[in-house]
Amino acid sequence: MTARIEDGFSFRTIFRRAVQAMIATPVLAAIFLLALIAAERAPSAPIVRHIVEDQELFAASRLRVLTGRKIDVGTECLGLSFGLPPAEVGENLFERAVRARVFTTCPALIDYVSTGAVAEDQVTDYHRYWHGYAVLSRPLLALMPYHNLRMLTFNLVLALFVALGFKLSKDFGVKFAFAVLLPFYFVNYAGFFILWTKAVTLITALAGALYFSQARKPYERDPLFAFFILGALTAFFDLLTTPLLIFGFPAYVYFFYLLKRGGAPGPRALLQRLLAIGGFWFAGYGGLWTVRFALSALVIGPEAINEILATAANRINGDWDSVKHFIGAASLENFEAFKPLWGGAAFLVFFVLPFIRRRRRIAAAALLRRAPVFAALALAPFVWFEILSNHSQIHGLFTHANLILTFIPLSLILFEETGHLVGSAQSPAHKDKHQ
Repeated sequence: MTARIEDGFSFRTIFRRAVQAMIATPVLAAIFLLALIAAERAPSAPIVRHIVEDQELFAASRLRVLTGRKIDVGTECLGLSFGLPPAEVGENLFERAVRARVFTTCPALIDYVSTGAVAEDQVTDYHRYWHGYAVLSRPLLALMPYHNLRMLTFNLVLALFVALGFKLSKDFGVKFAFAVLLPFYFVNYAGFFILWTKAVTLITALAGALYFSQARKPYERDPLFAFFILGALTAFFDLLTTPLLIFGFPAYVYFFYLLKRGGAPGPRALLQRLLAIGGFWFAGYGGLWTVRFALSALVIGPEAINEILATAANRINGDWDSVKHFIGAASLENFEAFKPLWGGAAFLVFFVLPFIRRRRRIAAAALLRRAPVFAALALAPFVWFEILSNHSQIHGLFTHANLILTFIPLSLILFEETGHLVGSAQSPAHKDKHQ
């Protein structure tokens, strides 16, 4: 018999998928690079006109919107300026795609599109990221004004939520679907619905979740390569917004369906599966980032690697006016990002109400025993916050959305929907409701 990890994947399967991932990495990198080169070829003149038309939407780097919360327009300005700064003499499309030159502030972008002025100290090579969002945003902005891109973005995100909600409702029930999606309502979701550079993160996470809700291969064979591809897409699209959410939310959906199908492995094996899919996701995420860094060094030189290392060290524990250097500071900052009203509501809904009734506490204990993998996913944001402490404190405005992963199992406990995951015979809460 082939050696197996508990009753999970065989070592042969893991080895085979690892080889496939190694082969796929340079192929994906080539595809990503070609896509960026193609994006660079999109005409800049209509993009400039369309940004000028909507320049009032870039009036502040932190803009308060209809929901009453602020959104990160500064990153949106940076992202939409990909490919706009004039090329240097002799620079080809390959070099431009790798250097990823952008304007660093909204005023610099508006000055350029309004007057053509380029302040050199407001332009930088943002080569650390793939900027995959530009593969879609540049052609779209060449065709439509920015406010139309926002509307398109909103409708796309909404359509993905509706599609996933419908699928979960069909397979688990309306209340289960509502419980899974409710946590998204409590975070500062406005930016993720209308800012393209933020929405691509949510689009990738929702698309990944939809895949695992409908595909059969991850359950009849294994999901390892699928999570590798998801990790690679995370590296391509996400600007270190909430990459953990792109892994964690589809991972929840994968385990929902794995448990629903019956014959799922035991608690320990489920945790080993989480480690396996997490490892393959990280291989895609880190592997494609590593290739990106290598391309930067090829075009820019060794100083590119020095900059990358310095930036990484800063994001982990660098100094900043508002950064505090003690364990738990980043987690506290991300809870504070909810502000008093929404923070209080989230605390009540997810940390108090699920445990008021005894049958819910019993159901929570049953879920923890049967599927501790959900507890691991719920705790993952706190580990992420503390590892990237500097980044998580400075950018709590959007990194707090990772706490969706913490809220999901608590929401299922609140709505007494854990019976779908532990089985009616194992769920006291499920029994109480149907006796």
